[in-house]
Amino acid sequence: PVTYGNWTFNNFDNTKWGVVDLSKAVGLSLNTVAINALQAVIDKSGVQRVTNYLTSLGFSQFKPELFDISFAIGGGNMRVSAKELAAATGVLINGGNYIKPHTINTIFYRNGQKDPYVAPTTGTSVLSPQAAYLASYLMRNAVDQDWGNYMYAIRKGYPVYGKTGTSDWGDAGLEYGIPVGAAKDEWMVGQTTKFTIAVWSGYEKAIAGADTYFSRWKLNMNIPGAIISTVLDTLESAYGTPGELAMPEGISKITHIKGLYPYVAPDDTIPSDYVATGLVKTEYAKLGTYTNLITTPQNLSSFTASYDENNDTVNFAWAPYPDAAKLVEESHDDKTFDISWITGPITYKARIVQNSAVVATINYTADQLSKVIDGLQPDTDTQVCGYYGYEKNDTVASNEVCVTFRTPVAKVAVPSYSDPRQYVEWGNANGITINRAVGDTIASMSGRVQDVRDSNGNSVIGKKVKKGSTVTVYIYF
Repeated sequence: PVTYGNWTFNNFDNTKWGVVDLSKAVGLSLNTVAINALQAVIDKSGVQRVTNYLTSLGFSQFKPELFDISFAIGGGNMRVSAKELAAATGVLINGGNYIKPHTINTIFYRNGQKDPYVAPTTGTSVLSPQAAYLASYLMRNAVDQDWGNYMYAIRKGYPVYGKTGTSDWGDAGLEYGIPVGAAKDEWMVGQTTKFTIAVWSGYEKAIAGADTYFSRWKLNMNIPGAIISTVLDTLESAYGTPGELAMPEGISKITHIKGLYPYVAPDDTIPSDYVATGLVKTEYAKLGTYTNLITTPQNLSSFTASYDENNDTVNFAWAPYPDAAKLVEESHDDKTFDISWITGPITYKARIVQNSAVVATINYTADQLSKVIDGLQPDTDTQVCGYYGYEKNDTVASNEVCVTFRTPVAKVAVPSYSDPRQYVEWGNANGITINRAVGDTIASMSGRVQDVRDSNGNSVIGKKVKKGSTVTVYIYF
């Protein structure tokens, strides 16, 4: 719903549709989109521009001081006759020109003293030809596509442009036995390049016990649609099949990323679900560059990295990112696109280099990490540069903070042997000096290995020792 002051506007099904394109909004007659669109026009151009436009459409009962936001959906104090509605909608077919409705085209004078009167048909320009065409394009889509609206009844083998509407009693009909929200009238406009037809059907006042409202079965009778369909068939028989509305100059087709304005051209990294192709006035067909949407992350103030010999891991620590909200992807609610859906959120990154070659990269979601890094050379100066970046993008990043440490000498696991000669062979193969020492006296175990210890006297069987170190093999006596 959309709330303005004391008013709350819902869609026909009380469903929150979120952000939708104009084709869907018109096809489904979404009230919330209409309200928001009118408010956007008011915010940009002012109320007077809107009221001047309504005045130019010939609505005889319209007064600027009666205008409010509910006019977006034909609510409030908006009062329009079927004739006026047909004339206003005809503007879209007539290239943006308003032609006052009339029933007499020509008057010839008997005496021949006056030139014949010819009703004006050029009209007055109230809307650009481009805007009129684009609105008509949406109205044709509302008829041709399967939106589940009542305009299926006026779908023909030639272009028909249409729109429907209803208004309801709200809770004002309760005292007359009318359910809350029941429709009190319905209207439909259908037009071709030759004719515009407007039909209103409804109840002018509520009467107790008289069913002065539209139940579902009454709505499904689709009286306006049936009437317009019959009239269209009759007109086609009399005047021929109407053609398609010609597109005026000044309209361009663009392919752009949905939901972004000014418009932005997609690149080949943007999934097709986020891309749309449509028509706009050429003056608005300027497309921005997608890569310019990716903002550089904030600066990294501190970073550390060190080697943990006990666990053979590298410990990383970044300063927490200043804007924690950027560490998660933007919600998909109320949006058709957000750059974070493509780049991913901000992550903590690092690059590990030895001998001028990148050994590994880190892309992590938290500001601290302890990780075994495969491929690190032992006893080698190692540079680690930390920075902020995007989870799915490697081209845009923050500044880097680099640190250097030296990896320890390589280690090798000490095996478990019973024969001292096997340790000699193992030591020769791994660059480890093997000393021998007398162990405990156990006759039955004499000559077998009792233990292997490092220079500190610690048992190291099953543990790792540095290559180049010395171990002592204790042998039972």
